[in-house]
Amino acid sequence: MFCPICHAEYRKGFTRCTDCGVALVHQLETSASPLRNAAGDSAALLWRGGDPVTYAALIGALREARIPFYDSQTQDVGAGHSASVPFPSPFDATASFEIRVRHSDLKRAEHILDALLEQEPEDLAIGVAADGPAPAVRQLPDDWDPTEATVEIWSGHDAALARFLADIFRENGIPLRESVALPATHRLLVRPQDAPMARELLREIITGTPPS
Repeated sequence: MFCPICHAEYRKGFTRCTDCGVALVHQLETSASPLRNAAGDSAALLWRGGDPVTYAALIGALREARIPFYDSQTQDVGAGHSASVPFPSPFDATASFEIRVRHSDLKRAEHILDALLEQEPEDLAIGVAADGPAPAVRQLPDDWDPTEATVEIWSGHDAALARFLADIFRENGIPLRESVALPATHRLLVRPQDAPMARELLREIITGTPPS
């Protein structure tokens, strides 16, 4: 077992790092460098919350700024589950997300977070008025350049959820690019012009009712 932040190795039976306070993992990413190192540059909590849209957008912004980070996510599947439904779906879960960065990067990361939180409501304003005309059905473009898909909408270790989200985006006319990084981190990326709609769909799927 390893700490994903300081990369300390623990023997069997340990579940959390005694120094960093985070859950241990079975395997470290081969290209990952520790956030906490011998120089005293320890990890600091940047953001914690339950909004998957903010979580995905912040991860994408940190990657674009080349700021190393560690993210974790947990789900309480029974939190929103009704006793009348014997097999809860992952979309009935209450998600909790955390993102940590190095102390030396904290101020820069906080500026990115502040800017993101200020811009997000405008970015998500994609609907029409309640008394307005119904939106036209979007068609998935036949000819598009995958290299244009540069905005990360979602990342995680759940391959089934990644496939579900990808299918939903495509059904709603949103082309996307999928990538997988070790150890099995699935990333979904869309074009900048499709990001607002994709984020709204993601919010509906994970925090509300999956679109039909």
